[in-house]
Amino acid sequence: MSHQKLHDWLSDHGLEALEPTLTSNGIDRLEDILSLEHDDFEGLGIPSGYINKLLEAMGRSVQGSTNVDGLE
Repeated sequence: MSHQKLHDWLSDHGLEALEPTLTSNGIDRLEDILSLEHDDFEGLGIPSGYINKLLEAMGRSVQGSTNVDGLE
């Protein structure tokens, strides 16, 4: 059941491509992913663009983000 929550959450945020990487590293519950930080995702080999999307989906600020007029 917990694995299904993770799958659904990733899918809801367009991040389902990360599921194999996460689960192969023992991250198979939504609670697990929500406890990770930027450096943890880097250590898993997740590309920066996906890390930013993950952090945004978790409601966290993204490192190096800037406001660009017209893009919100």
